[in-house]
Amino acid sequence: MKKRLRKKLQLQEFQRNGFAVGLYLTFPNDETESSYSFWHKLTAFVEANGLYIEGAINDFSVFTKYNLSPRPAIKETDRYLIRDWLRQQPEVKGFRVGPPTINWYPFFH
Repeated sequence: MKKRLRKKLQLQEFQRNGFAVGLYLTFPNDETESSYSFWHKLTAFVEANGLYIEGAINDFSVFTKYNLSPRPAIKETDRYLIRDWLRQQPEVKGFRVGPPTINWYPFFH
């Protein structure tokens, strides 16, 4: 299979390893500033651990960085790291961390 088709279908070296995260958040009265602060903290934490976030506000996915070659797979320790960080945040009232998947968008259905 040609490299261009493998990239389009995200096969072999172009697979994206990740896991889905669903959040239930509550913020105090000043919702916009609190939400910006929370998302800034979350993205800084995730990027500091060699991962990145993609998706919507309440359901997003965490993947390994694109610029690493070969792309490492998501480890259980990455899932536990995100889970433990979310437990410590006062804005998070509930969350779910999905199993590791090897596909493009591993959102919850």
